[in-house]
Amino acid sequence: MEPKIKNKKEARRRRIKMRISKKYFAPHLKPTAAIPVVWTTGLCSPEAYSLAAALESRINEESIEKAAIRSAEAYSRFQKCSLGAAKKLMWYN
Repeated sequence: MEPKIKNKKEARRRRIKMRISKKYFAPHLKPTAAIPVVWTTGLCSPEAYSLAAALESRINEESIEKAAIRSAEAYSRFQKCSLGAAKKLMWYN
């Protein structure tokens, strides 16, 4: 599930980044049968706080989209960047 993006150029750029991320991690995850909840779309520091936020969200039975948002909120808070920028880094499957 992708966020709704009005600009086609932005949508294409995001899909390309996602393909790069999946291209790298998918072969390593496939043998484990793991289902990724949150992907990152660029170089960032997904430390314990962002992973804990996504995990806590899923434990509370929130949607995968909400888990990505919670992860972005935590990333924004700890890295002192805007929430908008953090949301662009966190992608949900």
